[in-house]
Amino acid sequence: MDNKDKKAEIVIRIVCLILSFGLWLYISNVQNPTREYKLEKVPVELLNADALKESKLALSPHQDFYVTLNLEGPSSEVYKVTPSQFKVSVDLSSYALKKGENRIRVDIVNYPTNINIKNNSFLLVTIKVDDYLEKSIPIKSDIKVTTKTGTYADSPAIKPTNAVISGPGEYVNSVKSLVVSSELKNIEQDTTLNLPIKAINDSGKDVDEVKVTPTNAEVYITVKKGKVVPVNVITKGNLPAGFVMKDFGSTTEKVELVGDDTVLSGINSIDTEAIDLSSINDSKEVSANLKIPQNVRVADNISKVKVRFDLSKYTVKDVDVPISSKNVPDGFQATIDPQKITVRISGLEDDIGSFKADSIKAEVDLSGAKEGENTIPIVINNSNDKIKIVSQSGDKVKAALVKKP
Repeated sequence: MDNKDKKAEIVIRIVCLILSFGLWLYISNVQNPTREYKLEKVPVELLNADALKESKLALSPHQDFYVTLNLEGPSSEVYKVTPSQFKVSVDLSSYALKKGENRIRVDIVNYPTNINIKNNSFLLVTIKVDDYLEKSIPIKSDIKVTTKTGTYADSPAIKPTNAVISGPGEYVNSVKSLVVSSELKNIEQDTTLNLPIKAINDSGKDVDEVKVTPTNAEVYITVKKGKVVPVNVITKGNLPAGFVMKDFGSTTEKVELVGDDTVLSGINSIDTEAIDLSSINDSKEVSANLKIPQNVRVADNISKVKVRFDLSKYTVKDVDVPISSKNVPDGFQATIDPQKITVRISGLEDDIGSFKADSIKAEVDLSGAKEGENTIPIVINNSNDKIKIVSQSGDKVKAALVKKP
């Protein structure tokens, strides 16, 4: 086929296309035949949803309601309709619904007059319904507050203290707490906030599917000054027998009190509740409550301190002490029996532990002894004033004097 024939064929095709389009326009606009058309995603409006409360029911959230309309009408009209030209609704007050899924017929309230809806009597939507619940829950504070140095904020006071949550039971039961949250930095005076009340589940996420009444709460934050005072440890009774107190005191030497200036000015220390010494039988730490004055609190909400007791115990020990002799008469040599003595000493454990044997000496004085056997008393000298001699194994020795060869 040459180029001339190809051009002729193209012209013929274009002419056919134009004639076809013209025929379609004629039929559509002049003849305007009836056509069927399926219109999807037509929204359904729910009416009187509040009437469910009378039956203790609630509409489950996250539901979208649409229907598909089978339309019939002139082709010039039916192809250009939109969902907004139709009003489709369901009056929930007209039905006895139950918990779970309900299939309900919808009503076509308004639609174009030149359009016929062929499936008008068979339009249904599925509506999910849950139990309607109400609960009163305390409101908690999740407010982070920092104050300027030397000032302290009391715990936020929330009004009201409780709020009511209501709605579908599935979501009402998932709420674990009601919270007001905010963050305040470097405040130095009393502050009032109006904050929304949020419903929170176990995972800490907002439960937006319930209604909270009231929606907001007033939060009052009182800021007070502080004063540093020493902790005074109070005791009563006596230590068990055999124990001596070496030292004691609070591991927290000072605390900061918070309150009004007029109250703090009259407080110079804070006492612990009396600790019964009869229950202390070892070096250890015990917990003691602070006697906090009225209208005052301790910074960081401290209510107790640790009190350290350092005790020592009396004990005894047996030591062997060699017996030395002195003033042996000239020309004689002496033999004594026994040559050592056992001495029982008493003192505090630490002192006994550091005791040195040479601090105790045992001697016999032979200045008046005669040739032969003599009975001589033992003299004990103790140079350690922290140790006491309780007893000794003997108080005399036998001393034999013989002339030197």
